[in-house]
Amino acid sequence: MQLAKLSYKKFHGKFCDKMSLRPHFIRKESTMERAHSITNTQKGKHLTLPERKIIQHHYNKHKSITEIAEALGRSYNTIKNELKRGKILKYNGRQIGYNADIGNDTYLYNRENCKRHYSLLAKRQFIEYFYSHFAQGWSCDACVGKSLESKLFKREDIVCTKTLYNAISKGIICIKPDDLPEKMRRKRKKKHTQKTNRRHLGRSIEERPKQVSTREEFGHWEADLVVGARGGKKVLLTLLERKTRWYVTIAVSSRETKTVVSATKEYLNRFGILKNQIFKTITTDNGSEFANLSELERTSKTLIYFTHPYSAFEKGANERHNRILRRYIPKGTKIENLTDEYISQVTKLCNRLPRKILGYSTPEELFYKELQSLQRKS
Repeated sequence: MQLAKLSYKKFHGKFCDKMSLRPHFIRKESTMERAHSITNTQKGKHLTLPERKIIQHHYNKHKSITEIAEALGRSYNTIKNELKRGKILKYNGRQIGYNADIGNDTYLYNRENCKRHYSLLAKRQFIEYFYSHFAQGWSCDACVGKSLESKLFKREDIVCTKTLYNAISKGIICIKPDDLPEKMRRKRKKKHTQKTNRRHLGRSIEERPKQVSTREEFGHWEADLVVGARGGKKVLLTLLERKTRWYVTIAVSSRETKTVVSATKEYLNRFGILKNQIFKTITTDNGSEFANLSELERTSKTLIYFTHPYSAFEKGANERHNRILRRYIPKGTKIENLTDEYISQVTKLCNRLPRKILGYSTPEELFYKELQSLQRKS
């Protein structure tokens, strides 16, 4: 006899429904079908003192947690946790009991601490330190890292970088999110494809030694130009040492190749006999203003390398510092209207910013340490 044609089938002396997926499975009564099951438990409502009195009454009569939960229409874990909250010891510790008043007092005490705590508001000294240095152009992370690195504050007296940014976004700190210089500039990184150079100005970056990319050796630089308003002739030649992030700005009268090369030579000659050790390589782009920069190889041991076209990321450290420079010299500003003193002050600000990548040291500190070590060796 086939199973599909039968409405019921006798199996081991018991009947099973034809809709059962397993005919041999004997369906037991579920918890939801019990006469005393808790089908409508209260959710999102805390226990009250009268309910705690009921728990105490039933618990003193040695009723189980399940029975107490069914009587109150609460879940098993709610009663279990409440018994721990109001636990007392009776008969010199020989028996465990429950007291509703103690459980209610413990609940009220926990509720007072159950709220969001803003520890930043209690750390005034660090907030004042943060405000003073943020006004100088420091980032939130620089303020946190430098305060720990210089041991001005203990770890428990400050907050982390993420907490600072959250406080700014919530308005706890009187700084607008738009005041953060990099807030609106974050973009997703895209995959870059290297392109071949259309013009051959000198050595390609592909020929550059691998130790330059590791930034472990001192004396490798990146060069670029910062242009002012349209129609202005004066520009800024920027140089950056890759290891220490030491940043240099040189005002140049024009973008012509001769003036750029002569300004670079003049800066190199300031270091005298140490220039070959300080300037081992210079990496720049394929701009026409750097077309004759390879002439430096005739008068010094400095090697010049050129990036791929449209690949500013290959000298990203210099581009990053140029962006910091733009905070104080926005696009459209005529370089002719800026004094040499103002340009030098802006450059000092860039070199005195603590950097996370440098262990919260400043480029100025690390650059002069390298110079001192070279002078000792010579």
